[in-house]
Amino acid sequence: MSEIRTQEVSQLWGVAIGLAKLQGDQNRIRDQFQQVMESLKGFDSDLDRKMMAAEIIVASGNSSFQSLEQDLAMLDKQLRTEYNVPQSQSIGLAATLLYGKNRDTDTYPMDRFRHFQIMIDSPEVAAMLAISNVDTDTLSTKFHDFEALFEDGGFTKSDDRDIAAAYLAISPVVRDDETRSKISIFVDGIRGDLAFPLVPAAILMTIPDLEPHEILDLIEKAVSVLGQYAKVLGRSELVSLAVRMIHGVNNELVKQVNPQAKITNTPIQFTQQPYMYGGYYPMIWWYYPIIIAHYNHYAIYRGYSNPQAGHSHGIGGFFG
Repeated sequence: MSEIRTQEVSQLWGVAIGLAKLQGDQNRIRDQFQQVMESLKGFDSDLDRKMMAAEIIVASGNSSFQSLEQDLAMLDKQLRTEYNVPQSQSIGLAATLLYGKNRDTDTYPMDRFRHFQIMIDSPEVAAMLAISNVDTDTLSTKFHDFEALFEDGGFTKSDDRDIAAAYLAISPVVRDDETRSKISIFVDGIRGDLAFPLVPAAILMTIPDLEPHEILDLIEKAVSVLGQYAKVLGRSELVSLAVRMIHGVNNELVKQVNPQAKITNTPIQFTQQPYMYGGYYPMIWWYYPIIIAHYNHYAIYRGYSNPQAGHSHGIGGFFG
């Protein structure tokens, strides 16, 4: 099986895992995803981005894509013409910003997107930060704090480091010695399978109340389960999918460990907490991260970063 074909299978498994975590009738969810994908045929972005957009729209819980299509087209055009986002990426980012709509003002976080776009090279990371309801100064400071943590650990500047820093910036995790220690354990635990372990390590950091060794054990169990079905995939791809599989499912597991844990009542890969100004903001996205395997990007949505040689990102990183 070719490398491209393997990546396509990995991507499909990633989408399937994400959709399977949504509450409700799975047949209805499947049909809705297919309907949205059919409606997205008129957009010019790559298939990868369309799949990403379709999953976001379905996971948002809106029962009618038709009610969103006009705004999605508007955002898609605006991103390309005003924010210089490549057409191949625009539909995925448009769906992201669509999800971040402020229901009180009926507006989208375009000013915030511009702020983070100037600060960070990656438009995907900028969109990720833009839909958080944390004020930009606080979020920028936290992002730079985690950047500094990773830099101190020997990780060079890369998309992977930016995504990991952004992921932690919108999570409840804070930069301290415990965080540094736990990230080190996760990096060491998965770096044998993933050439770039920083982003999955950041994701695993957000699982509450479980110790690192317990989480790594869950990874192995998930790999074992997935390996029985996705037999065409190698271990690196299975580990990547396992990270996604256990992320979000932790809600049910944590209830057994600590019934008082502050978690949501849904298996969807969101962790939403009240913000001081009222309302809620998404802490964790279901379609992130980009996972690195075999010195190439094997993303749940590989369109976020097409396969490229690992040396372009700099292998390494350590925490002493």
